[in-house]
Amino acid sequence: MSTLFGFKGLLRLEISTQMMSLYNGEIPGSMVDMIRASPNLLALDLSLDTYGDPHPKWDIDTLFRSIDIAPTTLKLRKAADLDIHAFSDHTKLTPFRSFLLSHHQGITSLALPAPQEDFAHGPPSLNLPPDTLPMLRELEGTIYWCFQLSKLHVASKLESLTVLLERPLFQDDKRGMLLEALQAFSSLKALNIIHGETFLLCDQFKIIMNNARHLESLTCAFARHETADTIGSQLLGLNLRALAANISRYGSNVPSEEFVRTLAKYCLSLVTVEDLDHRDYGMRWVATIIRKESGIDLEVSHTRI
Repeated sequence: MSTLFGFKGLLRLEISTQMMSLYNGEIPGSMVDMIRASPNLLALDLSLDTYGDPHPKWDIDTLFRSIDIAPTTLKLRKAADLDIHAFSDHTKLTPFRSFLLSHHQGITSLALPAPQEDFAHGPPSLNLPPDTLPMLRELEGTIYWCFQLSKLHVASKLESLTVLLERPLFQDDKRGMLLEALQAFSSLKALNIIHGETFLLCDQFKIIMNNARHLESLTCAFARHETADTIGSQLLGLNLRALAANISRYGSNVPSEEFVRTLAKYCLSLVTVEDLDHRDYGMRWVATIIRKESGIDLEVSHTRI
C-alpha cells in the first residue's frame, strides 16, 4: 500500500462518493492509507456518502486518531459524524478537537458536517478559545456551526459563508440564529443560504443586508409572496454583482425576466441573476444584465447541470 499511495508531494486530495460501504463506522482503509501517505497535504476534502437505511455515518474522531496532517483547507461533509457533546468538552481532548487546536492557525477554509441529533433545548457551546482559527476566511456548515463560530474573533474577517438552515432541528429559531451570526460576519463577500424548506421574509432579508454590506455574491430563497420591488429595495446602495434566488413566481417553472429587470433597477452593480427553481429540473438558468441608455436588456443562458 505504501508503494501504491506514495504521494508524498501531493498537496490536494478530494474524494467524493455516493454509495460507500462502511465497517464499524470507519471509512475504507485504502482512503486512510492514502491520507497517511500524503503528509504534505494542504487541502483535504472528503464528501463521502453511504448507502443503507438509515444511512450509516463515518466517525471523524476515528479518522483523526490515525492521521497527522496540517491542511489549510479541510472539508468533512455528507455522512461524516462528529460527537458534538464530546467535542465541546474542553476538559477531555477528543482526536478531532486535539487536531483542530493543534493546527487551527493555518486553516483558511473549513466545512463541517451537520450534527446527527435533534437538540431539545438548543445545541451546546463549543467552548473554543476566542482566538481559534485566526486565518479562517471561508466557512461551510449548518446554522449550528455558523452560530458557534460567529463568537470567535475571526468572525469579522470571514469572506465566504455557506450555511444550511435545516439541520440540526431544535426549538431555537433558525432564522434568528442566522441573523445573530451575520452581525458578527461583517466582512462577507459571498453568502450562500441553502434553505431546505426555510424561506426568507423581506424584513429578515433587510436585516441580512444591513449586516452584510460588502456582499458581492448572494444565494438565498425568498418567501413566494415577496415582490421584486420589496426585495430590490433592500439592495439599494450595495455592490452585489451576482444573485441566485427563486425567481419563478408562484409555482411557475418559467423565470420572470421582468423580475430580473426590476432588481437591476434597484441594484446598479448587479450583473447576473440565476433562478434557483430551475436547478430542480437539472438546468441552470442565468440572466446576464446588459445596461443601455434605452433600458435594460437580458442575455439568458440555459445549461444542464
